[in-house]
Amino acid sequence: MVKNVRDSFLKLNNVATTKKYASDFTKMYNACVEKNDLWGFLADINKNEIISWGCPIKWQVTPDDKNAKIYKSMISFPQLSIFDLNVYFDDNTGLSKTEITNRGIVRKKYLKYISDIFDSCLGKGNGLKAQDVFDCEVAILNAMGCSSVKKDSPDFYNVVKRTEALDYGFDWDTFAHKVGYKRAPETFICGSLNYLKCMCKELSENWTNDKWKAYWYYIYLRQLIRFDKTLDDIHLDFKGKFMTGLPMDFPYELLPVLGLSITFNTLLANLYVDTYENDEVVAYVENMGKDLITVFKRIITRNNWMDPPTKKQALKKLDHLKLI
Repeated sequence: MVKNVRDSFLKLNNVATTKKYASDFTKMYNACVEKNDLWGFLADINKNEIISWGCPIKWQVTPDDKNAKIYKSMISFPQLSIFDLNVYFDDNTGLSKTEITNRGIVRKKYLKYISDIFDSCLGKGNGLKAQDVFDCEVAILNAMGCSSVKKDSPDFYNVVKRTEALDYGFDWDTFAHKVGYKRAPETFICGSLNYLKCMCKELSENWTNDKWKAYWYYIYLRQLIRFDKTLDDIHLDFKGKFMTGLPMDFPYELLPVLGLSITFNTLLANLYVDTYENDEVVAYVENMGKDLITVFKRIITRNNWMDPPTKKQALKKLDHLKLI
C-alpha cells in the first residue's frame, strides 16, 4: 500500500491526468449549478481538505475551544491568498510610495499567477478572468468586516443551534447532510456570525455568476497544479520564489513523503523512531526541559506584577506539564 501511494505520487507529471481532474470538477460544478445546489457544492469542496481552506464557508471538525475533550463542527472564514491585506485595497492612507509601488507589483504578479493556472489547466480562451478571483477575495474580506449582527463573540466563539442557522442564511441541515452526517448536529461553532450572514447572502445571490465561477475553479486548480510536475513551476515562481523567497522547489523525488505523511503518518512515525531513536539524546532533552521548567518557576516566583493567587495557579499548571 505504501508503494502504491509512493509510485502514484511519482507519476503525477501527466498533463492528461491533470486535465481529467479539471474536467471532473467541471462536471461536479455544472451539476450543482443545474440543480441550484449551493450547499451541496460547498459541502463537496469541504470534504477535501486540500482545497477546503479556500472555501468562503469553511467547515472543519476540531476540538471545542471550551471543552477540548469533545470535537465540534466549526464554521469559519477561509485563508486568503495574500497575507498582506493592503494588497486588496486601493486606499493609500498611511502607506509610503514604496509600499504603494510594492502593492502594485504583488497585484500584477498575483493576477498573472491566476491567469497562468487557468490557461495551463483549461487552455487558452477558457473565459475565466484573474481579476474576478481578486474581486471575490475582496468580497470575502469585506464580509469579514461586516456588522449586521449585534451579538457576535469577540473571541470568535459562537454556539449556533441547528434551528437558528437559517437566521444567518445558512442551511445547516442540508449542508451537514451533504457533508455526510445522517442527522445534522444540534449545534455548531461559528467564528463570526456577522461573516456567516453576510457571506451566505453574497453566495446565495451570486455563487453561479462569472466572478464566483472563476473563484471556484481557482481554489481547486491552484492545488491541482501542485501535483503535476509539469505545472508546479507556476506555484514555485509566485508562491515560492516571489512571495517567500524560496530558492528552489521541494525535490520531486521526495514528493511522496508529503502524501505518505498523511496516509501513513503512524507507520512513518514508528519507522522513524525505530531507526533514529537515541536514548542519550532523549535523556538530554528531558533533563533540559525539566531545567527550563525549574527556571520558569523561579522567574514566576520572583516577579512582582502577578497577584499571589495567579502565581499559585501558574505554578500548579507547571507542575502538571508532561514532557513527551
